[in-house]
Amino acid sequence: MRRAHGCHTLVLVAALMLGACASEPVPELAYYSLPPAGAAAQRNAAVFKVPITINAFLADGVYNEQGVLYLSLQNRNLRAYHYQLWQDPPTRMLQRRLTDTLRAQRMSDLVADRLPSSTEQISVLGLLRRFDRVQQDDGWHAVVQLELRVERGTAKTPLLVKNYQADVRAGDDTLQGSVSAFGSAVDQCYAEFARDLEKLGS
Repeated sequence: MRRAHGCHTLVLVAALMLGACASEPVPELAYYSLPPAGAAAQRNAAVFKVPITINAFLADGVYNEQGVLYLSLQNRNLRAYHYQLWQDPPTRMLQRRLTDTLRAQRMSDLVADRLPSSTEQISVLGLLRRFDRVQQDDGWHAVVQLELRVERGTAKTPLLVKNYQADVRAGDDTLQGSVSAFGSAVDQCYAEFARDLEKLGS
């Protein structure tokens, strides 16, 4: 009888433990996208007479994935949040944002993500090096580093190869505050790139 009573006790304890686990709420996935870019003054005439193609951005390792990456003061190795994700991989977000930026600034009358290879065109290729949420002594920062390359024609001779980087402090410690800082950091990089691109067309 004592043995049977002990078994019943173990079963009861196991059931309570399973019930406690089942009652824990499952975290919901949250998806983030960059805020809209600020309005840009459009030119009267396009800078380039030929179309501009924004190729798909490249990236290594975890930068191809959707997880929001971060470095904290406690853990200096790069980590990814489990339930906070970008709506699209950063490489895709950055390609679309650069396309929209150059269209808004009228760098060409046609700015697209793909064109026939036989078409005379300016090609922009991007490599994402960093896209991290970094905790520093004064709060969270969005750190962005890109390499952008400009080619013209079928010869693929580079007209420009340059690194662009920005470090923007978030307005608060929330993840949404860091997302807004990412938007500002990307726009800083693209503003500098647009100035360099305009020089190529002059």
